[in-house]
Amino acid sequence: EQAARLYECLVKDTFASIAAIKGVDIYAAYLGPLDAISGMVPQWAVPIAQRGDGLGERMYDILRRLFERGYARCAVVGSDLPDLPARYVEEAFAMIDGDVRLALGPATDGGYYLAAVDAPYEALFTGIRYSTPTVLQETVAKARENNIKCALVSPWHDIDYAGDLPRLQSNPRATLSSAYMETLDILL
Repeated sequence: EQAARLYECLVKDTFASIAAIKGVDIYAAYLGPLDAISGMVPQWAVPIAQRGDGLGERMYDILRRLFERGYARCAVVGSDLPDLPARYVEEAFAMIDGDVRLALGPATDGGYYLAAVDAPYEALFTGIRYSTPTVLQETVAKARENNIKCALVSPWHDIDYAGDLPRLQSNPRATLSSAYMETLDILL
């Protein structure tokens, strides 16, 4: 129950962080029944169901469907980034300029917290060993193999493990997550 409640706080804080981004449409990609995200996702975020087996296939499918709706650039951002500076997402969109076609936000654990692209490149999401410390490295290699010029946004952290929880304590940019952590009887 505590993990589920904390995740709800992470999601709400993540949306609060990216709400400051101007000139973009924000979607909430969800897995499972739509009512599972009820109360977690703000009304202004457009829900879009995830489809596919595995994280890579689901991210690619979301991007493909968004590009089919006519977007020129799209980004996927994790839901475990309660204190992500909105400027990092803006930085990623600004990097996509015709020459650079992929902008990745390196996560401190070897993955990435954000991927922004100018087209749905299936190769970037296929054959990657997700949830490993080599995700970023493998994705950059895939981009090179497919002649997709890549740039890196500023590094940031996500919340994946118990060892990441101290980042939430007294964190003014993750207000709900930080407040919930204070209610828990956990030694960090």
